[in-house]
Order: sequence, then structure tokens, then C-alpha cells
Amino acid sequence: MKMLFSQEKAYRDLRLESTEFHHAFWRENNRKFQEGKGRIEAGTDFFFTYLQSIKKIVEPPFFAEIVAKGQVVTAEDLSTYYKQFLQEHEHEHSIYHRETRRQNFALLRLGFSVWLSRVFSRR
Repeated sequence: MKMLFSQEKAYRDLRLESTEFHHAFWRENNRKFQEGKGRIEAGTDFFFTYLQSIKKIVEPPFFAEIVAKGQVVTAEDLSTYYKQFLQEHEHEHSIYHRETRRQNFALLRLGFSVWLSRVFSRR
């Protein structure tokens, strides 16, 4: 019976650790995204250089006019920014997904072990 409680505690602790890991990753990821989005919406130099590098076919003065007039950034511009953001943070996301898979397998193994212990302790 004592083994069951230690396994349950380990399972509970790993679930909490996993939840904290997800929360910390997405909080930081969202902070970075909102920071970049804010720079775009504010019309700072970042917006001009970013769009200039992405949309080389459009002449740079077009974007300078948008920034100067303080026009609203379109959904297409934000979509383009989101795509670039994902590409820039691809390595971080792949590490996150690898760690998530590792945690999920560990949770499955511990959860299954707890379940088996409960099933056989009732007999």
C-alpha cells in the first residue's frame, strides 16, 4: 500500500511539473509575440525593416507611408509577422515539443503503473 502512495505522489508531482513547464513556456512565448506585435502596431522601425525584408517586391516607400501616417496594420501584415515569428522561434518550439513528448511518456508510464497497482491491490 505504501508503494501505491509513493507512485501516486510521483505521478502527481510530475503532472504539476509538466503543467508549470507548459505555463512558463507559453507565457514567455506570448510575451515575445506581443512585444513584436506591439512594435508593428506602433509603427516603429522594426515594422519597416521587417516588412521590407519579407515583401521585397513592394517598394519600401509604400511601407514608410503606412508608418508615417500611422495607419492600422492589416491582418495580412500580422499573419506575415506570425509566420516569421514561428520561423525565428522554430528551434525553441522543437525543444518544447521534444520535452512535452518526454513528459507525456513519463506520465503515461507512471499513470499506468499507478493504475495497475490499484487494480491488483483490490484483489
